[in-house]
This record gives sequence, C-alpha cells and structure tokens, in this order.
Amino acid sequence: MILAGHRFGKSGQKRHASRAYQLALQVYKGHGWSLAEDHIHYTIGRQCLSGQQIEAACQALAALLKPHSMQTPSQQSAYLNEFIHVHQMMSRQSQSEVVSKNATTPILPLPLVDSRNIKTLVETKDPGGANTPAQTPVTGITEASHVTFGDDEAHHPR
Repeated sequence: MILAGHRFGKSGQKRHASRAYQLALQVYKGHGWSLAEDHIHYTIGRQCLSGQQIEAACQALAALLKPHSMQTPSQQSAYLNEFIHVHQMMSRQSQSEVVSKNATTPILPLPLVDSRNIKTLVETKDPGGANTPAQTPVTGITEASHVTFGDDEAHHPR
C-alpha cells in the first residue's frame, strides 16, 4: 500500500495517494512497526499540507511526536521542526478565519527525566598521559556528588 501511495503521488494522483497511505496506516498501526508508521504519518502530513488541509497535517505530524520514538535525535528534531512550522501556519490561518474547535494547541510529549537514574562521570586527563586524579591538578572541574557507581560501571584505564 505504501508503494502504491508513492506511485500515485509521483503520477499526480494525490487523492489516490492519500487514500493508499491512509489504508497503509490502518495496516501498520499497532503492530510494532513504528518506523513505518512514522514514515506514513509524515507522508500524510506533507500531503495534507500540500492540499491546504492544515489541521489534518498538524494532526498527522503531531502523531510523530511521541515519548518512546525509535527515530534518531536528528530525525526527531526534523519532525518537531516540521510540526512547529505547520502549527504556526495553522495559528496564522486561525487569526484570519474561523478554524474548527479541534485546532487547539496540542500537549507535546516531553521526555521524562528520573533524577535518581542520572549519572555523571568526571574524568581528568593529564597531557603527559597520567589519568590519576592525585597526579592531575583539578581546576575548573566540579566533581559529581551524591552519585554512586557500581564496579561494572567504573572506567578503569589499562
């Protein structure tokens, strides 16, 4: 279905392409193929944007912003930038005309940070090759406090 949507899009059959991608999303959704789902959501968002369906584009791109994304950080950043761009377009449109009540500012999924699981490693290096803190003068370095490490996590130079 994705290939059909791609081919329809290349041949200028935008409605058929959109329909094929919508059907593909129904097939892939919830089956653990998150990268394929992301591709479909992004493509639907871009198609809706080119068809001046800004609210639908915003909804499709919002689906890409999820806390447990398998995408690389650079790809997540690209998705976020695209979403912000489309959301700004929707905001400008809402100022000039009436937009449906579904076009509210979405709550973006932010990463959860568990401060109990944050660990900081501080290592000082001597230009001469020594790595021991006793031999290296420590200036401008703040040591980590209230952090414990297990032996398996410690870095031991050989």
